[in-house]
Amino acid sequence: MCHVLSSVKLNSNGKIFPPFLGIKYSPLLESEAALSSSFSVQYTQQSSTAFIVVLSATVGVTLILAVVYTAFRVNGYLRRSGGFICHPKTFLCMITEFCSFISTCVFIVLTVVSVLMLLLYKFQSVFIFTLPTGASVILFSVMICLAFICRAMQVIYLVWQQCTLDIFFVDWEKPNGVVMTTALQQEPSAQLQSVPTPVSIWRVCFAANEWNELQTVRKLNPTLLLSIVLLLLSIVGLEHFAEVDPSSLHVTTSQDRYSAAHSIILRFALTSICFLSLSAIMRLYMFGLYERFYEHKIKQFVDLCSVANVSVFVLSEELFGHYIHGRSVHGRADTDMQEMRSNLIKEQEDICGKRGLLADSDGQTFAVGLTKRFRAHYEAIMAPIQAERVEGHTRGSRAGAGPSDRSIQAYKSMNHFLCAFIDRGLQDLDYLVKDKLFLEKLLEMEFYDPLDRSLFYSNTGNSFEEVLFYGNEWALWQLDVLLFACVDLLSNSYVLAAVITYLSSWVHP
Repeated sequence: MCHVLSSVKLNSNGKIFPPFLGIKYSPLLESEAALSSSFSVQYTQQSSTAFIVVLSATVGVTLILAVVYTAFRVNGYLRRSGGFICHPKTFLCMITEFCSFISTCVFIVLTVVSVLMLLLYKFQSVFIFTLPTGASVILFSVMICLAFICRAMQVIYLVWQQCTLDIFFVDWEKPNGVVMTTALQQEPSAQLQSVPTPVSIWRVCFAANEWNELQTVRKLNPTLLLSIVLLLLSIVGLEHFAEVDPSSLHVTTSQDRYSAAHSIILRFALTSICFLSLSAIMRLYMFGLYERFYEHKIKQFVDLCSVANVSVFVLSEELFGHYIHGRSVHGRADTDMQEMRSNLIKEQEDICGKRGLLADSDGQTFAVGLTKRFRAHYEAIMAPIQAERVEGHTRGSRAGAGPSDRSIQAYKSMNHFLCAFIDRGLQDLDYLVKDKLFLEKLLEMEFYDPLDRSLFYSNTGNSFEEVLFYGNEWALWQLDVLLFACVDLLSNSYVLAAVITYLSSWVHP
């Protein structure tokens, strides 16, 4: 194998003279093995050092901004959790927010740099720009892996939050009449007594099941997105734009055509362009057509709560959560089809009250800041259930036994407590409904601590999305793109990258 290194300078037109290479050869005898030959050209220039400096400076600036961003986010977390800075959960939140910011910034920088290099390298009319090589490519690859690891940590934290938050379904349904039943006393004779008719639990179970399915709903379809990306890159042939040959602007290849090696930087640029453009088109379709005219699963769940006469109370932190007001304006929901249809017609013709928490309001979703007094009442009611869980872990619980009498009584107490709280029926526990300030919405934090009264922050959207995959689409989408890029970086195969990314999308739900 022969390597020829030559340093040349460009003239005023950006051109160089063809290098002259002399090869000495001798006749080959038939008894000797056949020889194979190949020829390749690699263009380099003294720009790798500048490339490393730019990326290193970007990482330095990103670290400084990440520290500032993390400080803001941790401050908001401390307000919501009511905890202390020296607490394991606070350190976990700090690390997660830091990794999330680092991953986002590094991904944006790598995407911008790689796309610019693709455009400058492939569409230059005079050959004056070459791709980085050596240490620059290694640094680029390391930053891709770093962004993926940071984003994976944030997604794992998101799944852990979904598994540990408290969710309670408030049933507003009241008993519809009384029934006469026989109560056996200590004497042999039996007496008849009237008891309220039991309220069906199936509406609550149905709403809970819908919430369980809603947790993994996403704004984009990852399977469809991966399929189209793979179609464009491998089948249509866009991956040939990643060849180091600056003149290769074709999407097809043939056996008699020279095919150059691929550049890691250009392959990442093509990956980012395909994912970004297709995701933007898909999101516009989902937002403008599908969710508007066909189905919007988040809004459908809120409507379901109103029809089922069930509200949802979600506590994502100790002193912060979300509330979906599902109290029926008709008073009851456990009825027949004819009455339900009549109730829906009344709402359609606007001849009944509105579904909102406040009078003459349609607002049903709220972000909730709670007082420590409310938290104390909440934990007092939950104490029997927590004690039962500890006992179950200690001696082992019987599978399929269902909730115990203690759990059922705690559920009834919690349902009564939350109903009274929402109805402002508790003297020492009240709340105030208000709008968030613009900066509070922008920074996703609260500036005021709920001291005497809890705060219900009204919003035009659905604030509870942030505890679902639906409200964290950017993190999940970026994880898919970075995993795709990492697998392609190691295997140089878009097909394998698509397969592994598809399998991972079935793992984290």
